Amino acid sequence: MKGLVPLQPLGVRVDFPDEKVTGADMDWIYAAPIEVGGGSYLRLTIQSKRCKEQRLKEGSSYWSTKSLD
Repeated sequence: MKGLVPLQPLGVRVDFPDEKVTGADMDWIYAAPIEVGGGSYLRLTIQSKRCKEQRLKEGSSYWSTKSLD
C-alpha cells in the first residue's frame, strides 16, 4: 500500500484501515465520482494471510496458514 502513496496527485487516495474495526488489512475502493447520474464504486475488503508450505513424510506437500478460520 505504501507504494500507492506517490499516486495521490493522480487521484489515488491511500488510507490505512483500523483492522480491529474493519476486520481487514486493506480496503480497496474503486470510485467513479464523475459518472453520469452520480458516482458509483466497487469496494474490496482484503484480509491477507501468509502461507507456509507443509511437507509430508511421503514427500508431498500442501500450503496452509496459521490462523485462518
